[in-house]
Amino acid sequence: MKAMLWKEFHENLKWAAVPLLLLFGYILNVGVCLCDVFFQRVILVCAVFGSILGILQMTFESHGDRRALLLHRPISRTHLFLAKVLSGSTLYLLAMGLPLLYYLVTDFIPGRVVPQLPLSHRWPLVFPWFADALTGLIYYLAGALAGLRPGRWYGTRCLGFPVAFLATFLAWNLAEFHEVLIALLLLASLMGLAVWGSFLTAGDTDSQPPLAKFGLACTFLIGLSILSLWGKTTFESWMLRDRDNDYYAYHQINNDGRILIVEQLGRKRMCVRDLAGQEWEEYRNNSLTEALRSLNKIRASSASAHSEAVHTHGRSYRTIFRYFVPVSNRSTPSGETWCFVPTLGQLVGYDNARREPIGRIGPEGFVPAGETPEARFEGLMDYSPIRTNPDYLVFPGGVYSVDFQQRHLLTIFTPEAGEVVQSARDWRDDRQLANIVIDRESIPGVETYRRSHTEDFEQIVVGTNRAVYLLDQHGNRELVFPVKHDTRSYMTSLNRLENPDRYAVHYSPSYSLGMVPRMTMESYVIEYSIDGHELSETTLPALPSHRGLPYQPWFGGLTSPAEAAFFLLSLGDLLDRTKLSPQQIGTKFQYTVNEQIYRILPAVLDVSEGFKNFRLQLYILGLAFNALLGAVICLWLSRRFGITGMPMVLWLGCGLLFGVVGGLMMACIHEWPARISCPKCNKRRLVTREDCEHCGAPQAAPPTDGTEVFATTAVAF
Repeated sequence: MKAMLWKEFHENLKWAAVPLLLLFGYILNVGVCLCDVFFQRVILVCAVFGSILGILQMTFESHGDRRALLLHRPISRTHLFLAKVLSGSTLYLLAMGLPLLYYLVTDFIPGRVVPQLPLSHRWPLVFPWFADALTGLIYYLAGALAGLRPGRWYGTRCLGFPVAFLATFLAWNLAEFHEVLIALLLLASLMGLAVWGSFLTAGDTDSQPPLAKFGLACTFLIGLSILSLWGKTTFESWMLRDRDNDYYAYHQINNDGRILIVEQLGRKRMCVRDLAGQEWEEYRNNSLTEALRSLNKIRASSASAHSEAVHTHGRSYRTIFRYFVPVSNRSTPSGETWCFVPTLGQLVGYDNARREPIGRIGPEGFVPAGETPEARFEGLMDYSPIRTNPDYLVFPGGVYSVDFQQRHLLTIFTPEAGEVVQSARDWRDDRQLANIVIDRESIPGVETYRRSHTEDFEQIVVGTNRAVYLLDQHGNRELVFPVKHDTRSYMTSLNRLENPDRYAVHYSPSYSLGMVPRMTMESYVIEYSIDGHELSETTLPALPSHRGLPYQPWFGGLTSPAEAAFFLLSLGDLLDRTKLSPQQIGTKFQYTVNEQIYRILPAVLDVSEGFKNFRLQLYILGLAFNALLGAVICLWLSRRFGITGMPMVLWLGCGLLFGVVGGLMMACIHEWPARISCPKCNKRRLVTREDCEHCGAPQAAPPTDGTEVFATTAVAF
């Protein structure tokens, strides 16, 4: 075992130098910024190096004389496999781990990265790096499986790489780091079993242990399912998609109080109509950009009064604002940075010029560095995951502002007994584009967003579970608008109307409810006079955020029942939460997957209307056809190659559940020997069996021609 480990290290150590030099060169020349751009480069290096290392380590000794020489060693095949995998994994972890270790020792642990956070609270910032490095091990196993399989490089050899891609997707989209570790462990276990079985038998599936067959079957099933999904979305994008099929609708309140229904049809056209259904002709022939610019000029100035934390999703372990929230205003001195640390419940300041901590600010005021305030802000701070530099410190028990120059905490708003504060922000003209820039200097080692404080404001909007308050700059109450609808189900915004001057509170369905409720719930607009008296209430019709596509039901014939059930029941809420929009956080990668999935699954409105909908009925018929076709493929292969009994029943169930993908998995996982005619029953029989699977007749002896080596020869004297 030790000799095998040394042999593998000696043969493959040279490959580890390439990614090691790449990562060290990048860290030393460019530096490390804990953001998505850096992690994308890390996962690219991990995936490429892991795949190549697995292929090179297994390919050259998988067949022929090299394999015979390898197996000649006096240890079991399992020990040989463990020696190869342990040495390869160790080399991979050394190549990927040494740059990470160097970064931790030189920058991270000494406090040169986010010095506002104590070291014990700083470790989650490097969890994405750990996750990406561990994901590369899945690519290593996929490369090892590709090197051991006897199939074609464009066929079953590469079915492990879609599983590795799934690992990358989960590492970037799951909410918690421990969930990523569990997912990677599960996928690595399945891939490891598949590689182990292929190593034992040189890729021969039929002679593998049952546990190895299970791992190989799961690997192929996941790989084929991902390829099927990718093929459908690619076909839809290239061949079927009409850009006018893209649909998005919303309500807009104009500055004169009129309410419009705005429908974006594709990426070039827009339809604008009023509540009576009358279309505004001036927007019909305009480009989408011109129409949006014109609509922005006439819409009412608004300020949201709902909780950003409650009504938005997507705060995963990769979101740095989960661990600290940059806080600044016009009083922040140059060279100082302040962050609210949720785990501490306090504001922490740092002097970037002197590279030393300033102190902390709690509900009882400022405490200099070296002292720890006893009190902390109670409850969760409300802030937007996509809008940094919050205007105020918003907690359920009050709204605060900080004079950083004087180190003084100011109380802006205190709720009544039983009232819970949900949001607070300055009322600026949101029709003007905000000046937000990427900031990599204020907080060392991370990427944040900085908004200029040049915009003037005159009022403050505070939202609670009972009312929306309009305050002046000093926190004095000017108007109070009672809440008429549940703030857990509706997002609220306060709008300023003109001619005559008045206000309007808009209630729209919350993003936290999921897609089906949002598309079926009505919205409300309540107008108030300039002195706060209610004038009218308007009920707005529900608007679908997606529209069924004409070709969508036909994708049922290309989808298995298991795939449809999995996406509809499990991924529906996940994809809805990661949709990219002005109110939600998400990456372009998440948005692309979300958009593609909903194009090949039944429209949500079709599902909500029940089975009476013809489009949904057609989709279900397609699912049934796909399941029957998969079962027919499995039955035909079983009868053709003599698979009977319980194995045939299991394969039939696989075909019904996974459709054509199940049939393809059966075709990929088995080896199909040649067949010849049986001399007794004249049916095609397998050459690998001694007896005919149809009639039980033994294999016919070949005709003698005098060249037989072991033939018995009678000698006459």
